[in-house]
Amino acid sequence: MFFFLLRHSEAYHLGVSRLQASPVATSLLGTPIAAGYPSGKISISGASGTAVLSFSASGPKAAGVVSLEAVKKDGAWLITRLALKLNGRDGVIDLVNGAKNNST
Repeated sequence: MFFFLLRHSEAYHLGVSRLQASPVATSLLGTPIAAGYPSGKISISGASGTAVLSFSASGPKAAGVVSLEAVKKDGAWLITRLALKLNGRDGVIDLVNGAKNNST
């Protein structure tokens, strides 16, 4: 039941949509991009909340893990962090700002 709730959350759907629309992600993973079941935590209190999730992502070219952080303010979710770590490769790709961090 818990994974069902995370998978059907607005924060998860927003993150998957941003991932699938990202030119960087589609270039690295290929299309279509499939997203796995999320794990993590979502806290909501009225019109505000936070989400910290991770989920697998795969395409015809590669696979990896996506890390997502989002905040809900005035009823709307905003992604503050969306990062892709490709399996077998060093570094994390920041899909919000478009930067690669080799130290993570």
